[in-house]
Amino acid sequence: MRRMFPIQVEQPARRLTCFFVLASLCMIGSLSAAETEVVQVKPAPPPPDTTTRTVTTTITQPQEKGARSRDDWDVHVGFPLWAIGLESDVTIGDREARVDKDFWDAFDVLDLIIPLNVEVRKSGWLFFANNVYTKTSSGAEPKGPLAGLVSNAELVNKTYSADFGLGYDVIPHGPVSLEPYVGGRVISMKARISADVPVGERDRSRTETWADPIIGVFFRCPINKPLFLFFEGDIGGFGVSSDFTWQVNGGVEWDIGRWFYTRATYRHFQTEFENGPVDFRLKMSGPQLELGFHF
Repeated sequence: MRRMFPIQVEQPARRLTCFFVLASLCMIGSLSAAETEVVQVKPAPPPPDTTTRTVTTTITQPQEKGARSRDDWDVHVGFPLWAIGLESDVTIGDREARVDKDFWDAFDVLDLIIPLNVEVRKSGWLFFANNVYTKTSSGAEPKGPLAGLVSNAELVNKTYSADFGLGYDVIPHGPVSLEPYVGGRVISMKARISADVPVGERDRSRTETWADPIIGVFFRCPINKPLFLFFEGDIGGFGVSSDFTWQVNGGVEWDIGRWFYTRATYRHFQTEFENGPVDFRLKMSGPQLELGFHF
C-alpha cells in the first residue's frame, strides 16, 4: 500500500505537463500563421495616371472650320460673271465719244466676257492671277468740235485686263486672313469710234497696251459657317503708264461642301490712260457672281 501512493500522485502531474506542452505548441502555430497572413497582404494599387488622357484630348481637338492650314496647298479657280455698267470717255485724234450705261443695261452693252481667276496659297504666301476679256458696244454721245455734224455714233471697246501679285497672310492663326500684296496690271484696249458725218461714215480706231504697278489686299472673315466676308482692293498706276487705276470687290463667300465655292460681290474698276492723241477713261462696275472650285 505504501508503494502504490507515489505512483498515483505522479500520473496527474505528467498529464498536466503534456497538456501545457500541447497548448504552447498550438499557440506558437497560431502566431506563426498570423504572421504569415500579415506578410502576404498586398498593398493597394496606385491611383490611375490621367496625364496621358489629358494630353490625348488636347492633341485631338478638331480644327475650327473655316481656318486655312498654312502648310497645305489651297487653290481657288473661279469664273466670275460680271453684270457690267459702263462709263467710258474715248478720244482718238479728232473723234470723241462718251458712253454711260448702268449695270441693268448689261445685256445691251456687253457682247462678250471671258473671265478666269486663280488664287494659290501655301505656307502663308499668296499668288494670284485674275484675267478678264470684255467686248462692249453701245451707241455713243459724240463730243468735240465736230459733234454738231455727227448724226450717229457708236463706241466699241475690246479690253483685256490681267492682274497678278504676290502677298503674305499677316494673321498666322485663325479663320481670319489679311493678305497685303504687291503686283501689276496689264491692260490691252482696242477702241473704235464710228460716226455718221455728212461726207460719209468715218471711223477712228486705236489699240493701246500698258502695264502698271499695283498694291492691294485680300481680306476674309467668317460670318456664320460656311459664310465669310470677302474683300479685295488695289490702287496703282502712279504715273508709270496710266495716270491712275484702282479696283474694289467686296461681298460674301460661301463654301459649298468640300470642293466648290461661290462669291456674291459688287465690283468697281477704273483706269485712266493717255498717250498722245489717245485718251482712254474707263469705268466698269456692277454686281458679280463668281462660281468656282477649290482644292
